[in-house]
Formats: sequence, C-alpha cells, structure tokens
Amino acid sequence: MRTHQGTTLIELLAVVTILALLTFAAAPSLTHWSRSNRLTAGINRFHRTLALARSQAIEHGGHTVVCKSSDGHSCTASGGWEQGWLIFLDPAEDEQCQDSDADGNCDLDGGLIIHSGQGYTPGITLRGSGNTSTAIAFKGSGFSEGYPGTLTLCDASGAARGLILSMQGRIRLARPDESNLQCPP
Repeated sequence: MRTHQGTTLIELLAVVTILALLTFAAAPSLTHWSRSNRLTAGINRFHRTLALARSQAIEHGGHTVVCKSSDGHSCTASGGWEQGWLIFLDPAEDEQCQDSDADGNCDLDGGLIIHSGQGYTPGITLRGSGNTSTAIAFKGSGFSEGYPGTLTLCDASGAARGLILSMQGRIRLARPDESNLQCPP
C-alpha cells in the first residue's frame, strides 16, 4: 500500500514564517552591504578617472586636466563632481575647455577631450577639498603640483569613501577612519 506524503498547511505556514523572519533579520545587513559596495564602486570609478588623466599627461608629455562638467562638453565651476567630468589635454594650461561644436576639441586653445565621464545617481555627492574642488591638473611628469587634496564620495546616509591626491600625483584610497572624510551637510 502506498501512502501519499505531502505538506500540511500548518507546516507550510511555519516555513513561510521562518523565511520571513530570516529575511527581516538580514535586510539591514544587506542594505548596508549594498550601500557600501555602491560607494566603493563609485570611488574606484573616480580613482580610475584620475589615473587615466595622469597616464595621459605622462604619455603626451603635457598638461592634462580633469574638470567638473554638467554637459560633457565644457568645464563648470559650479556644483559638485557628482554631475560628471571631462578629461582633456590642456596645451594652454588654463584648465578650461569649451567644446561648443561637440567635435571632441576644446574650442579656444586646441585642447583634446580624452574622456567624458557621467556623474553619479541622485543622493550621491562627490566633493573636493582645497584645490581639487573644481579641477585637477597633471603635468607631463605625472605630478599634480598645487593640487593636493581629498575627494569625498558620500551617500544620503552620510557614509563616505575618499581619495587623497598628493602633489607628486599619487592617488590613494582614504582609510575609513581618516578625519578628512567629511560629508557635506
């Protein structure tokens, strides 16, 4: 004789209840983990941007600039880095680029746009301290003379990741305990 085995409604409700409790308990950890990974990916992305600019300066033997850009065609002094950026060769060393005709060249001084980076999602800010607040320039030697500072990426909760730029052009990730990682209010 065969017996049919199955689950009862009570057993099914018990399993669903246990799964709901486990999910509820794990949700804060998953949210923190997701936020942490998003910030780490974001700061790594800007680290690669600065490394590209420095390598282009060394490769071309000339002044290369990373500037804030809200439209992908011109530098702006307003707003934060989270709106986007441009990397361009800057033969005039004026740290300005305006590409009105969208041909990939700075209109006034013959600079060449190397890369246009899109910004971050709403709720994420990227701010620079000192001379890194509007533009960052690298000389042909790879040095960032006059441009030491900290760039801080923050989310809406106040969690932060940072980059520290030395005058020698070295770019390093800031340790989480460094006091210079301040999110804007």
